[in-house]
Amino acid sequence: MRGSERRKVTSCQLLGLAAFVSMASVSCRPDAQSQSRSPTAHATVEVSYEQVPAQARAAFQFATDAWSSILVSDVPIKIRVSFTPLLTRGLCVPNAVRDFDGASEANTWYPSSLADAIANRDLQPGEYDMEIFFSTSTNWYFGNDGRPAKGKSDFVFIAMHEICHGLGFASLLKVSGGFGSYGRNVFDSAPQVSFQIPDLGGMPSIFDRFVENQSGNRLVDAFPSPSVRLGMELSRSRLFFGGANAIHRNSKRRPRLHSRDPSHLDRQFYEPDPINGMMTPGPGHVSAIHDPGSIVKGVLEDLGWRIKEERRDAEPGL
Repeated sequence: MRGSERRKVTSCQLLGLAAFVSMASVSCRPDAQSQSRSPTAHATVEVSYEQVPAQARAAFQFATDAWSSILVSDVPIKIRVSFTPLLTRGLCVPNAVRDFDGASEANTWYPSSLADAIANRDLQPGEYDMEIFFSTSTNWYFGNDGRPAKGKSDFVFIAMHEICHGLGFASLLKVSGGFGSYGRNVFDSAPQVSFQIPDLGGMPSIFDRFVENQSGNRLVDAFPSPSVRLGMELSRSRLFFGGANAIHRNSKRRPRLHSRDPSHLDRQFYEPDPINGMMTPGPGHVSAIHDPGSIVKGVLEDLGWRIKEERRDAEPGL
């Protein structure tokens, strides 16, 4: 990083979050004895569990194995997992940095796992890259066959969804009182995490740099923040992800993002899609998808991730 500044932030939507109930304390430095290491040879994922049952650990390991077989990084991705009362089934709180050596965009928040991969070193030794919380009140299915019984939520599916937010599929764009903004403090109700959550300083996430309106204007470049004009774009316009890799993987079309919640793909277009439905809001109601899909892989490439697979021609998309 440039200078000595290392700032951290959550960058996942926190809609409908219940009050946080304190858990047993844990050191911010991952404990090697409580970690599980992914056995895959691509990216390495290290997980520390906080009072997580064995079935959930096995299911989460399955999810991290899937991601580690896709991503390329010489720096381990460090995740802390716990259960707590939530109004949503899962929640990811990513750690983040900005203005580090190798960053393609200045004054922009990157998830620390991606920043580490780009910089090829651990920019925040002893800190987790993300902390993921799962609801204690959800009726979970912990199998890995993608066939949850009726009334149960597929844990692997939700785990892969939340990990993806922690990898950078996360926007800081929001609307409040008619004003649109990015880089504002909206995380007061987040569960307690082991890393500091600072003032965002009015700066977007790397994901936000690619969010466009129907006319192809990138919102963070075309509209001031905060402003009514940006609020109108977020409230009334169709939103798209304008990265070249995501477009290539979506049959040369810009992937559509969810209105008002650009941290997700558009539910109407992608939730029924068995290939690209993982990153719609509230996933897992219709099916259990254990592959992020071509669009998400393209998005991650645009953010700066290296993907471990042969590049193919444009794949079917919506």
